[in-house]
Amino acid sequence: MKKNINIIKVSLKNRKVNPDKVKELADSIQKIGLINPITITSNNILIAGQHRLEACRLLNYTEIDCNVIDSDDGLKIELIQIDENLIRNDLTVLEQCDMLILRKRIYEEMYPETKYGSNQHTRRGDPESGTPTLHENFVTNTSLLTNKSKSKISEELQISRSLSTIVKEKIQETDLANQKTNLLELSKLDEEMQLEVISEMGKNSRKSVKETIQDIRNSHKKDERKILVEAIRKKINNDINNQIDKKYQAIVIDPPWGKFEDNSGMNCEGYNSEFFRGTPPYPTMELSEIEQLKIPADDDCVLFLWAIQASLPYAYEILKNWGFTYKATICWNKESMGLGKAIRFQVEFCIMGFRGSPVVNSGSETDFISEKRREHSRKPEAFYTFVDRYVVGKKLDYFARETRPGWDTYGVEADKFSEIKETLEV
Repeated sequence: MKKNINIIKVSLKNRKVNPDKVKELADSIQKIGLINPITITSNNILIAGQHRLEACRLLNYTEIDCNVIDSDDGLKIELIQIDENLIRNDLTVLEQCDMLILRKRIYEEMYPETKYGSNQHTRRGDPESGTPTLHENFVTNTSLLTNKSKSKISEELQISRSLSTIVKEKIQETDLANQKTNLLELSKLDEEMQLEVISEMGKNSRKSVKETIQDIRNSHKKDERKILVEAIRKKINNDINNQIDKKYQAIVIDPPWGKFEDNSGMNCEGYNSEFFRGTPPYPTMELSEIEQLKIPADDDCVLFLWAIQASLPYAYEILKNWGFTYKATICWNKESMGLGKAIRFQVEFCIMGFRGSPVVNSGSETDFISEKRREHSRKPEAFYTFVDRYVVGKKLDYFARETRPGWDTYGVEADKFSEIKETLEV
């Protein structure tokens, strides 16, 4: 149907016209004519085709081809306007996602039976009335309309549903509004985290949402570790039982090794606890602090000093300065790879030294233990079983993180793994 071009009214709700697009369309219409009519209501209000209308006005057309929709069919009018925007206008990804949510509401209001799903096999409908589904479900229909896959339609619905209104307002004028991968990652977060991510991205727009999330989580982890370490340090400073008044024939000690003389180890220069998953969740000690520890050893005592790869050279010297003679190095095979720079570490070492003439059962013991690693710094049960067999006398676990029958323990985290052990035994 042709209509006088001057009687067609444009609603203020219509999107702004792109002059370049109007000129391009005018050139095309002048060559081949208007292929797709505009859509108007029965009272001549434009529904779809604003750029085509303006192109025809630019060409001084007096009439234009129109499809006419009943003015009372409000839902159909809204649906046509949305479809026009989805197909022809330059929407950002975020705007497209919001348009899809609006389209879904209108489509399912027009065809309520499609809410319950249908396909060529089941033809399901309303479970209460038994009405068969006569239209495709929303995702299928929109996929056909936009030539996008169903999975992409579902992703865009998720983006619109999951991003909060305040987040959308903050990003709608930014590059992020047109980055689907980033929007999808952002939609998987709760509102608090969404806001934190976009705030951080405002400081460094070159990073993706995924990278920013990782940075934030690493920062949170670092802050949590600081709080935990400070709590342990405070507990140490407030420990009124910091003097051990007994003497022992067997002492196991696992010092919290820190930075070493060659600038390696935990908390060393250039060490980044945000990205190193081996960061200890407790305060560490300098070599000089470890060396100054007072070891409550009997005149006849066996010392077992745990050491990591980087601390081995220093551990032998510390053992000697504590008044012990080196006897052997016990190797614990953790049965799986751990961390490491030059090479991945799978073993940990325990240096054994004697003071005086301790009573030991040395007939059948070896220097090798094989047991799966457990929580950070937790030593194998086979080791303590070995010490129980090997040394006769009172035993102390210094810097203990677990209590055990027949042993004295010293350390502010002496019960750390005891609850885990009790749970497993139950």
